Amino acid sequence: MAENTLERVTFDKVTENLLVFVVGEGAFNARATWDEMPIEYEDPEPPMSPVSTPSEIPVSAGFGQGVDTITVGPTPADSHSLGLEDVALDPREKALEAMQKFQQAMGQVDGYRSQYGALHNRFESVIGTLEQEQVSLGAARSRIVDVDFAKEVSDMIKAKIFQQAGSAVLAQANQAPQEIMSLLA
Repeated sequence: MAENTLERVTFDKVTENLLVFVVGEGAFNARATWDEMPIEYEDPEPPMSPVSTPSEIPVSAGFGQGVDTITVGPTPADSHSLGLEDVALDPREKALEAMQKFQQAMGQVDGYRSQYGALHNRFESVIGTLEQEQVSLGAARSRIVDVDFAKEVSDMIKAKIFQQAGSAVLAQANQAPQEIMSLLA
């Protein structure tokens, strides 16, 4: 592009909120005019504290059985839930009080960590169990396929024997008239 290029973008009618991004390098100027001034956008008030809800996590489901789940309880760890929202460090008494609140909050967070550690160990155990079940199912499937293969082989040998016996009977049946003719001649 040549220097001092002027690019103009015009939107004739906008029926919804419009957001325009300009990407590139150099200096950019923007001018907007409206028939009516847009409404001032107001951000909604954030919730007082994040909402933490229990979560159910499926861990196993056997054939013909229900789904086994583990419920992970809520673990709110924001400043409001931990009791750290109104701490002050001045004067000294407030700082000591803040330290006590901080120790209590750390104890609560440590409790969450131990809860998640126990759940992690339980999930590792479930994963190990499921892997062992997968190996056992694979071995059982292999044995079933082997049995089916042996049955098919024996059925094939049986069919070959019947085919060969039938061929032999036909061959003998065809030779009997020729032998009788040779005796008569």
